[in-house]
Amino acid sequence: PDILQNVEPKRNFCLTTLPSRLAALRKVREVHLGGSAGAYSDNRHVMNELDFANRFYRRNQEWTIINVTNKPIEEIASEILDTMRDI
Repeated sequence: PDILQNVEPKRNFCLTTLPSRLAALRKVREVHLGGSAGAYSDNRHVMNELDFANRFYRRNQEWTIINVTNKPIEEIASEILDTMRDI
């Protein structure tokens, strides 16, 4: 989105994860929602989404990329806050 280009680059945080982990989480969510989410949890679809996002992230070298695989939300938040203190 264009709005991201208007934010100070060091304040943009990019979250990424392993495709297999995201697909597994989405499969659980899909079952919970009744199983009608289309390709939402398909391994190839998830991999394509993450590839797209990671390519976008890499075009913006000043953005911080955080791998959130198997991290609780508190740890992710702490990592972001630590980085923000350095800005």
